[in-house]
Amino acid sequence: MNNQLVGLLSVLAFDLISGVSPVVTKFISFSVPSFLLVAIRFSFAAVFLFLFMLIFGKWKKSYLSITKKQLIGLLLLGTVGSGIASWLNVVAIRQIGAALTTILVNLEIPLGILFAVWFLGEKVTKRFLILAVCILFGVVLVTSSGNFNIAWSMSFWIGISTSLLAAILWGACTIIGKVLLGELSSMVVAFYRFAVASVFNSLIVFILYKENITNIISGVSMNDWLKLLYLGMGASAIALVLYYTALKRMEVKQFSLLVTLPIAISVILGVISGERFLIHQWIGAFIIISGIVVLVTENKKNKSLV
Repeated sequence: MNNQLVGLLSVLAFDLISGVSPVVTKFISFSVPSFLLVAIRFSFAAVFLFLFMLIFGKWKKSYLSITKKQLIGLLLLGTVGSGIASWLNVVAIRQIGAALTTILVNLEIPLGILFAVWFLGEKVTKRFLILAVCILFGVVLVTSSGNFNIAWSMSFWIGISTSLLAAILWGACTIIGKVLLGELSSMVVAFYRFAVASVFNSLIVFILYKENITNIISGVSMNDWLKLLYLGMGASAIALVLYYTALKRMEVKQFSLLVTLPIAISVILGVISGERFLIHQWIGAFIIISGIVVLVTENKKNKSLV
C-alpha cells in the first residue's frame, strides 16, 4: 500500500470520527465549563497514547529521540494549537456567536494552503484553486445559519479579531506539524501535543475555577464522563494520529481540503439527532462532498490537480 493511499484512507477515517465529535459534544451538560471539557478530553487522549506507547515499547524510543528544536515545535503545537487558539475560538463564539465564528475560523483551510506554498514550496494549479474555492464556498454555506444577529460594537470586533487569529494559528500549526512529521512518528507528535495541551488547559481551569473546581468536577455525571472518554480516546487520540498519518504522507494543500468533510458529516448526523438545517446548508454539504470526491478521484487516476 503506497503512502498516498495510506494518507487518503487515514484522512477519510479521521473525517468520519471527527464528524461524530460535534454531535457527542452537543449532548454533554452545559454545567461542564468549556475549558474543563477541553482539559479532560485532552488529558484522556494523552493518557491513552502514553499507555499505548508504553505497552508496545515505543515510549522510551519516542522520549529519547526528541531534540530541543523538535520539543519547541511540540510545545508550540500544544500551547498555541490546542491551547491559545482553542481559547480564542471560545472567546469568539461568546462574542459573535457560533455561526460567524465557524465561518471565520475555517479560513484556516486557505491559510494552510497559502502557508504551504510560502514555507514548504508546494505549488498549485488553476484547477486546484477552482476546486478549493468551490469547497470553501460549501463550507461557508454549511456553517451559515443566515441570521447572525450581530451588533456593530466592541464585542463584535473582539470576536472578529479572535476568530481570525485562531484561524491563523491553526493554519500555522498545520505547517509546524508537517515539518515535525518529517522526523517524528504521528503518534509521538499527537501524544506530545495532547500532553502539553492538557497541562495548559488544566492551568487555565484552575485559574478560572480554583474556588469551586472540586464541586464542578464532582458534578459531572457518569454519562458525561463516558462521552468525554470517547472524545478523548476516539475523537482526539485516535483521530489526531490518523490526522498526522495523513498529513505526513500528503501535501498540505490536498490535506487541507480533505479535512473539510467532517463539516458535511456533522450536518447529516445533526439531522439524525433532531436538528433542522436550511436548504443552503444542504447545498453546501453537497458541494463539499462532491468537491472531495473529485479530488480523491483525480488523485486515484493520477491526474494531478496540483
